[in-house]
Amino acid sequence: MTSIRKPVVGLLGSTGNLGSTLFHEIDQHRKNSSFVLKRIGRPEKISRDFNITPEGFITSSEGEFPDVIVNLSNSYFPNPRPEQLREMETAILGVANAISSSIKKTGCSVISASTYFQYCPTEQQPWSHYSELKNTAKEIIKTAAESCGTNFTDFVLFDNYGGLPRNKFVDFLERSLLDGVQLECTEGAQVLNLTHVNDLVAAFVSAVDELANTQGKGSQTYELKSQFTVSLRQLVDIAERASGRRASINWGAIPYREKEVFELWETGFKPPSAWRPTIEFEAYIERKFTEEVKMDIK
Repeated sequence: MTSIRKPVVGLLGSTGNLGSTLFHEIDQHRKNSSFVLKRIGRPEKISRDFNITPEGFITSSEGEFPDVIVNLSNSYFPNPRPEQLREMETAILGVANAISSSIKKTGCSVISASTYFQYCPTEQQPWSHYSELKNTAKEIIKTAAESCGTNFTDFVLFDNYGGLPRNKFVDFLERSLLDGVQLECTEGAQVLNLTHVNDLVAAFVSAVDELANTQGKGSQTYELKSQFTVSLRQLVDIAERASGRRASINWGAIPYREKEVFELWETGFKPPSAWRPTIEFEAYIERKFTEEVKMDIK
């Protein structure tokens, strides 16, 4: 009896926080999955199931092509040096061009991630070189998808927590709560919109399943925004209450950056109709520090 071929999904950025969490989640349920997930290696990175060829498109050594590409390849430096800028351009624009070539060659569908900084108010644009690169990358992929009549879903991401430590504010806050390490901070009035990485993964899994097994909906952009928008000071208060510990914060020790978010703007996009974040930050911190206490007792 001939087995039915499952659609093949290629994942770029499988070593990052969101990418590794997504890969783990799908891999955990691979036996019951309606598609096969494989990694894609970036140029100059370790070879994976798929690679970007010297000709500039994505395939395997056996000549297999992904039916869906999930693009979580990324690189960010706040004030990039020339060599860091080249790395950002390779990870963002180089990959976008390879995806565009793959769309034109195979008609594959694409799911990618953007940043809300791309959609800051007009008077603040461009927000950064990074946001401009992300804008350009999105347009490269979207243009190719629309010209070939294939599907492109883009998710606009805000701030997230959980998963791998990445030296973001929440990571430093957790360390301060755990070990009492002093955290140098601004006055703390800037705001974050926070979503747990597992909630973001749920949106990507749903989109992968849709595009791998249906005709899709052409080009779509959604925002993955939670209801949890707080200032840094409010975030510390919530974390202290949930953990039952005090953080050591030196408020006002460093100045605000040239561009800070003191009021969250609207992107103009809506979330996917069936998507709702389920993990609350306070419950996450409470659970994490309950587990830490249990480990200390052992």
